[in-house]
Amino acid sequence: MPKLSRNILRSLLLLVVIVILLLLYLQFAAARVHHGFIENAVSDAVGFDVTTTEDFQFSLGKKLAFSASALAINHNERLDDEPLANIGELRLIVDTWSLISGPLEVDLIELTGVKIRLRAFNDGGSNWTNTAVEPEPESADAGAPPILHDIRVNNIDIQLAQDGQSVWQVLAELNGTVAASFPSTGPLIKLELSTPKLEIRLPESEDAAPAESDATAMLFDDSPIGYLGLDQLGLTANIAADIISINDESISNFSVAISVSDGVMQIDPLQFNYGGGSISSKLALAPEEELHSLSFSTEVKALRFAAMAVGGQDPKGLPPLDAIVEIAGTGESLHAIMAAANGKISGRHSTGQVGMQMAGALFSDIFSSLLKSLNPLAETQPYTTLDCGIYDLEIIDGIATVKKLAVQTENLTVMSEGDINLETEAIDLSLSTKSREGLGISLGGVANSFVRLSGTLSDPTINMDAAGTVTTTGAAVATGGLSVLAKGLWDRLSAEADICSDAQPAATE
Repeated sequence: MPKLSRNILRSLLLLVVIVILLLLYLQFAAARVHHGFIENAVSDAVGFDVTTTEDFQFSLGKKLAFSASALAINHNERLDDEPLANIGELRLIVDTWSLISGPLEVDLIELTGVKIRLRAFNDGGSNWTNTAVEPEPESADAGAPPILHDIRVNNIDIQLAQDGQSVWQVLAELNGTVAASFPSTGPLIKLELSTPKLEIRLPESEDAAPAESDATAMLFDDSPIGYLGLDQLGLTANIAADIISINDESISNFSVAISVSDGVMQIDPLQFNYGGGSISSKLALAPEEELHSLSFSTEVKALRFAAMAVGGQDPKGLPPLDAIVEIAGTGESLHAIMAAANGKISGRHSTGQVGMQMAGALFSDIFSSLLKSLNPLAETQPYTTLDCGIYDLEIIDGIATVKKLAVQTENLTVMSEGDINLETEAIDLSLSTKSREGLGISLGGVANSFVRLSGTLSDPTINMDAAGTVTTTGAAVATGGLSVLAKGLWDRLSAEADICSDAQPAATE
């Protein structure tokens, strides 16, 4: 027995010596001697060409620490192009015992100075796909999936270019943690991310002739909703940004909470400040037999659209908007959901100055065309004073009915009735207008008019005084066409000299 004990002790000591030598080898020699071998092994594993001009660094103990600097990741078939990614520094910390016992447990992946350049080429290829590398099928005995505790990214710059032209670019300094595990039921991910500033750069729009509209095009997508594996994902994410800058526009105090469980996705809340006001929204998307149910609501407070300002105009002088939107429906596509939707849209614009030219750009020229047609003075007025706007629509089984839609400016009052079929997206609205003090008698025949807004949501059209419904003085209403609806609108206009007494949108129940 004593001899056996001595043999066991001798073996243990020998093992310790081997381990110590291995540790010393890894720490002081392996990274330098096998630099090329490690690069090739990593390249084969990820399917892209990975190179670095710096030595790898190892530290092995209870934790295995690995670091690398100046990493470049290239497409195997396009090595002459700009790298897909450059990483200033990579740090990896792994629980050493998990390398032996499994599953692999990664304590930290930290990336600093990440520059990603996504390139789509004229031949249909891209630098993020590699047709030369076939993904290996998963083996049934591949072992337990790894556990990831923390990912950190510091200073990230991502750009997408199509045919050599930039499509978008995102720059941010991210802080926070990402934890993930990969059980057989699907990945479980938890994110807590924040950034002091997220900058998004989009190419400046070039002046070009307006494209011809397609009257048959649908505003709401008719393709089936793809879950993209959401039914296999468990996700909890909280993301915040102090500032998000998109070219010259900025939003502040952005935050969003996202959860995905059992195929149900919830966003509650998504909120941010913009234009001196605030927007708060929530959304839920869930499978329902062969379909999907969607519910969406948003509340807008004191929102001013900077795009409505004329050059030099203080955006604070724009009319603030308070609004509530609630929509819910079920279907296999967004179009099918809207075709069966129920809900409401209720909004109020308070007084403010509106630039006619910019208002037209914001509302696809429909609004400015309407006011210019009704009020010839609009051509010479850089601003019009909006006293108020009142918007109440009720949506029942895919039909959005205008309960009250009225706009009052210093010169005109406009009212509308009608509906929008969200299945066909057909618009059938009649608008009546009446001049207010300041236009003068000679303009009365133009200002006291009836207008029909028709077409579709993607291709609206305006017909002025379509059925000859109003005389020059507005005192008589012709028969036929829109006469019944028009007369009702005219009566309402006559009875409501000032429509702005109803100042608040309908409250959410």
